Amino acid sequence: LASPYRDYISILIDIQNIRTLIRAKHGGWNPQQVMPCLIDGGLDLPSWRLIQMNEMMSLPDLVRQLSGTRYDSVLSPLLRSYPSTESMLSIDLALDRYLLETISRLSMEYYHTGGPLLWYLVAKEFELRNIRIILTGLSEGLSSDQIGKMLITGPEET
Repeated sequence: LASPYRDYISILIDIQNIRTLIRAKHGGWNPQQVMPCLIDGGLDLPSWRLIQMNEMMSLPDLVRQLSGTRYDSVLSPLLRSYPSTESMLSIDLALDRYLLETISRLSMEYYHTGGPLLWYLVAKEFELRNIRIILTGLSEGLSSDQIGKMLITGPEET
């Protein structure tokens, strides 16, 4: 039963570390300030690679360090629009969509163990997040198109 959860947590750790590093580079943080915020135990990004990525001087350089990992194809296409006003949101949404696609795949790989339960729990979390996005967007007067761009949906729903 532990396999799908171990895989999911490892990928979640990678994604969280990538988010932390991207926000730090975008915000101009000192690399020494970032190190305590990183979590060891990711699937594709061991601690030595996180240290190497943290030493990069810019966000594009950092994303280029993801070459050869599963996150390269998710983030590299977004570099063309960086540093536009929408680029940080696009990066966050791309990582969230990748996480949802990954949990969907894991639920099928581990169908007879904990995969479907894990998928259900993660899907419910995204559902609640989408409801908050819709309600906040409506209260802020955003159009349905603007709100729709911020929703995280499964591959069959896009």
